[in-house]
Amino acid sequence: MGKPGKANPANLKRPGGRPKGSTNKYGKTVRDQFLLAFEELGGLKALVKWARSSLVRRLEFYKLLVHILPKTVEASVEHTWNIEGLDFGGHSEPEEVSKFCQSYSSRFSEN
Repeated sequence: MGKPGKANPANLKRPGGRPKGSTNKYGKTVRDQFLLAFEELGGLKALVKWARSSLVRRLEFYKLLVHILPKTVEASVEHTWNIEGLDFGGHSEPEEVSKFCQSYSSRFSEN
């Protein structure tokens, strides 16, 4: 957040409102009540039964799911390449292969 006594740009559009990113107490209350109602209506078993009951309901289920899933996913991938037997444009020495691979991969890099 900004320094005390300075206007926070995040709050300029909503003077007296809650800071951007802070928890909305009413939203939490509604969410908690919704989860209680979900359990009272049969929970997961009832939701699955409802979604399977028709194609329209299944479509509605997936529309709701899209709003629940995270908008971004962070992932890290590690992979070891086996380059044995690959053609490197006639190059065989490690330095030549390295230059060939760098020039080839530069075609796909973002500029």
